[in-house]
Amino acid sequence: MRALIYLRVSTDEQADKGLSIPAQKEACLKYAEVKQWEVDQEKDVYIDAGESARSANRPALQEMLSRCKKDKNVEMIIVHKIDRLARNVGDHAAIRTILKKHDVQLV
Repeated sequence: MRALIYLRVSTDEQADKGLSIPAQKEACLKYAEVKQWEVDQEKDVYIDAGESARSANRPALQEMLSRCKKDKNVEMIIVHKIDRLARNVGDHAAIRTILKKHDVQLV
């Protein structure tokens, strides 16, 4: 199964609390490895550093969602914590709707 990873940190304070991009990436890659899901670290990892989750208009998130719409091989999106994807309930619901429409699971 092909999986994509989405990573986000908005502040240095979050990074200092264990939510750094490298820490999130390591945890997500380990999870994918345990599940035996394919993740190409060059093409399948999407990072929004310094981006707030107040809006879904984040460059890497939009790029990843666009790929989910086009690439039928993508079956999973891995996030370290759900609040890395969206904090706004409306944005979260919209993202989940897009993923569901294209048969992509969020884990």
